[in-house]
Amino acid sequence: MKPFNGSAASPIWLIGDSNPGPWALKLKFPLDDRHPTRHSIWTPVWDRIQDRVFRSGALRLDDQNLFVRNAVADAAVKPRPTALDWTNRELLSPLEGLRTDLQSFQPGLVLAFGQFSFEFVRRALNITPAYPCKHWGLGNLRRAFDDAIAAFDPDVTNVVPLLHATIARGKFLDAHAAFGGHYFNYVGDGLAKLLLTRLRNAPVWIKSPPSAPDS
Repeated sequence: MKPFNGSAASPIWLIGDSNPGPWALKLKFPLDDRHPTRHSIWTPVWDRIQDRVFRSGALRLDDQNLFVRNAVADAAVKPRPTALDWTNRELLSPLEGLRTDLQSFQPGLVLAFGQFSFEFVRRALNITPAYPCKHWGLGNLRRAFDDAIAAFDPDVTNVVPLLHATIARGKFLDAHAAFGGHYFNYVGDGLAKLLLTRLRNAPVWIKSPPSAPDS
């Protein structure tokens, strides 16, 4: 599996959790759209965003202008959910690598899928205080999502959390309830509004084809 897909120069990054172990060698890149996880956690959000930006601004996002990667390749290096201190060398190395990449490319919007990815990006951006992954339950992730949308600053890298496995497993109704009753609509609408108001001039939109010449 390639470690990423798309150009790191994109203003929008998607950061997943880790490579899916049994299929890592058979998939092309993180969040490969042949794997069902992508369609459980991202496709419904993406569809809602596209609907909103088209209805509001006759625009459509270009998915080829997104940069996609995972936080780590091997899930075995992830810390325990209750661990506050991340001292595993195999974890610190990709963390430092992400920090360097974020400083180099300075994307405006980073969407992090799930507790671990969100905390991983926060630490790469030196956002304090640090928390154990378990801190980011549904209530805190909802508040972090709302806060990130409200405080978005186009001059810095902003990390916005999205749900990962929770929205696709047994407690999916709890996840919807934590986000106003319909998670995909809630975050899709929030992100669409953000994109239209703060990233409207960013190179992430599909441009209209040139007009056909007069015959």
